[in-house]
Amino acid sequence: MKTLAAVGFVLGLTIIVACGGPGSPGPASDEGGTIDTLRISVVDTIGVMMGDSSYVFGNVTDATRTPDGEIYVLDGLRCRLSVYSPEGIFQRSVGRKGSGPGEYQYPKSFALMSDGSVVICDWGGISVTHLTPELEFDTLITGYRHIAPDRLVPFPDGSYVGMTLRHSVENGQPVGSTYVARFDRSTQPELVYCGYPMTFSLGDDGDLNVHTVLLRWDTGPDGSVYVAIGCDSVWAFTGYGPEGDTLVTVFKPWERVAKTEEELEEGLLHESLSTGRESGTSVNRDRRYENVPRYHNAIGSIDVDDQGRIWVGRGWTDVPTFDVYSPRGNLLFVATVPALEDVDGLSYCFDNGYLAFDEQPEDYPKVYLLRMGRRTD
Repeated sequence: MKTLAAVGFVLGLTIIVACGGPGSPGPASDEGGTIDTLRISVVDTIGVMMGDSSYVFGNVTDATRTPDGEIYVLDGLRCRLSVYSPEGIFQRSVGRKGSGPGEYQYPKSFALMSDGSVVICDWGGISVTHLTPELEFDTLITGYRHIAPDRLVPFPDGSYVGMTLRHSVENGQPVGSTYVARFDRSTQPELVYCGYPMTFSLGDDGDLNVHTVLLRWDTGPDGSVYVAIGCDSVWAFTGYGPEGDTLVTVFKPWERVAKTEEELEEGLLHESLSTGRESGTSVNRDRRYENVPRYHNAIGSIDVDDQGRIWVGRGWTDVPTFDVYSPRGNLLFVATVPALEDVDGLSYCFDNGYLAFDEQPEDYPKVYLLRMGRRTD
């Protein structure tokens, strides 16, 4: 049997509950019913099952709008970044599968910087690529010990914020933590905002499984960073200043919301990065039906728009619903997307407009173009 010091490394996006007990009864009401609820509508989609290859996605791993309204879509399986007009018309794409400059093994996320340049996390290649504002290759950063910074979001000074981890073996046992940190063109973080411990298990094949806390984060236009834990027992998020000082913590009373039997039977999409001394690096995507969490996460997502408003996605509702806060933590309004009721596996971006994209499509991957509509009664 292999020792823990010599096993292969498997980074699993496996959710562990590491955030306290069930808390106080909730969910909390919307400030006594005085908060407006606004409706977001779906006006169009990008993506087809078959046809023009410019609109056929392998899987969408990230997407955003530019200040000019263009839409950038990152495809992990097809290893390309595609650009569409504000109306969803294909313009061009860059990137392909490979290990050379401007090539990727599995691009997982990207940060669109204020000058138009782009930073792409290649999860499979354990590297970060910098592209110019013209989307031409600029710099490739390699040499990360375990993973490249993941789920990248831009920081105003040209750096970016992402997740990293550190782990080692002490006294024969693995130890480590997951961090949200700011990076520039270096493998080492400039500033760590927060960190959470990892847990470990030894798989049947002798590989070391690393289980991480599910974190959500985004940056504001002023350099603030907001972080929430994807947790079924606590509803809270924290805002940090550009230098890491705590600006605000917002907490709501919360009681766990159980999944239905149908939801449990749907299983859970699992993505993992495996690296072995002999096998190299591979990305694994499958749907698991065992050990599925029995409760919904309180917070499903967090995103900061270009006005600095914080969109906190409810993790338990059939209709996508967002509590929208000011940078000071005051609830401004609630927004819903009724047209996407019961559509699972969606991620949202509210920068320079509104869009959503499939991470777990039931049919084929697509990007949804959204528009803020009228107030609901």
